[in-house]
Amino acid sequence: MSQRSVAITGIGTLTPAGRGTDALWKGISSGHSYLAPIDPETYFDPSGFACQVAGQVPVFSEPRVLTDSLLEQTDRCSQMALVAVLDALDMAKLPGDFRAESSPVSPERVSLTVASIAAGWTYAEREMQKMWTQGVETLNRYGMTASFPAGPQGHISIFFGVQGRMRTFVSERASGAHALIEGAKAIERGDAEIVIAGGTEAPLTPLVWAAYHSAHMLQPTTQRENAAQATHLSAHHHSRMLIGEGSTFLVLEERKHAKQRGVPILAEIRGWRRGTDPSPLGEASKQPEMGRIRAIRACLAQADIHPEAVDLLLPAGPALPEEDSAEEAAVKKIFDRPLPMLMPKTILGHLQGAATATDVAIAALVCDRQMLPSIDDVRSSSEKASIGKRATSPLHHALIFASGLGGMHGNLLISKPEQ
Repeated sequence: MSQRSVAITGIGTLTPAGRGTDALWKGISSGHSYLAPIDPETYFDPSGFACQVAGQVPVFSEPRVLTDSLLEQTDRCSQMALVAVLDALDMAKLPGDFRAESSPVSPERVSLTVASIAAGWTYAEREMQKMWTQGVETLNRYGMTASFPAGPQGHISIFFGVQGRMRTFVSERASGAHALIEGAKAIERGDAEIVIAGGTEAPLTPLVWAAYHSAHMLQPTTQRENAAQATHLSAHHHSRMLIGEGSTFLVLEERKHAKQRGVPILAEIRGWRRGTDPSPLGEASKQPEMGRIRAIRACLAQADIHPEAVDLLLPAGPALPEEDSAEEAAVKKIFDRPLPMLMPKTILGHLQGAATATDVAIAALVCDRQMLPSIDDVRSSSEKASIGKRATSPLHHALIFASGLGGMHGNLLISKPEQ
């Protein structure tokens, strides 16, 4: 059996920069910070927390999916996901319902992988507050399905007629890498011709914020000036996270299948690997970068490329000291030259379960457009390497990192498509 390649043919995204790939590209190129004081009318009053800023998605609507009935049944996390998936399918020239006779692929050959950390909590907290203040009889009948961690998976699959294998990954900030890797593996194994893969996150709720606050994971900042300053931080500043909400989904497709359909291929996923460093257990606490080094080398080996062929890095960059230090040490061990880096998280906030899919989307756009965002505010480098707006040589390979609590990590290699 010939090797099955994983192509990216569609991207849908809702981020603090707005809706769609053009808004995302313009946003990370603008130098404008989308980290702003949390709106108490839309979300919650942040005055009791040390961190009072976040990346917030602008008002959005989409009558094709967000009907009054569906809005009643879903959490904000699912609503953003439905819009992002719709846009990804539109870009890939795929139908909004795979059960339709005109669908180029049967619904059983379409799979779905979703990443999230706090899916459903906006709905759950609202219903919990109603129960404690107004009584159990006031609870909404959709509470269980709307607040379930796999809620976005269920709503996407039902609405778009996905009937292949489906999985939801809730593995902290490594969730997005896990979802995309599983999607790529499904294509490679021949389990599906098309996989809708990505992440969605709506973490701006009092309970989620309190959890991050108590864990000391958020950067203390109560002023807009502090939020703007965050856009100038390097990838490994160790200042703790500033986070945001958003949703990004990609259409992964078997390359020959995409060619037969005659749709443009934006990029390919050529390599991937995931792992866990069991820090602080045993020897891993002394060299926490070793697991990452093994994973990066295995990812590059799968793609059959050498480290010097990598043109661009998108770090996990959580601004948490232990994770940053391990990532930085791994990069210095493998790459013996300064490499350009993109840090969208400093502009949008860390989008948690949606972060890796957003980074992969940006890498795919870089490969497709053969350009890098032009503003220094979203760029860092391993040794302050300078990079320009338009590449002077072809951009072939971008390496994306993801990491999470407990030593979880993963990486994906995104490449310019072969002719």
